[in-house]
Amino acid sequence: MTITVGDIYTKFPSFRQEDMIKLMNGRTDFTGKDSVSLTNIASYTGTYAKELSIFTAQREGNSFVNMCPEGQRAEISQEINVNKSGRGETSNNRGIHQQIPIDTSVFDLAKQREEV
Repeated sequence: MTITVGDIYTKFPSFRQEDMIKLMNGRTDFTGKDSVSLTNIASYTGTYAKELSIFTAQREGNSFVNMCPEGQRAEISQEINVNKSGRGETSNNRGIHQQIPIDTSVFDLAKQREEV
């Protein structure tokens, strides 16, 4: 998956054009479909640096987080709720297993939910 200029402007409508030019390595002829380098986003220090890193990490996962500077990795991982495997953690507070045996009825599940 890639991050495009259009993705950034859609998510951050007030993103400054000067900052986008920096992300695009000085190019001024970019369009909404042009890809932005993940390395450039990881090293970006402009106005929306943290927000852009979190947005990118949500879409790219652990591969992007590993590109970020050491001091930001833990914070970004925590913001996007990524565990060590690189996947987002899911919370299942109801105590029902994700894999339901075939011979289980919906009434059994409702009973388990009530007990928790």
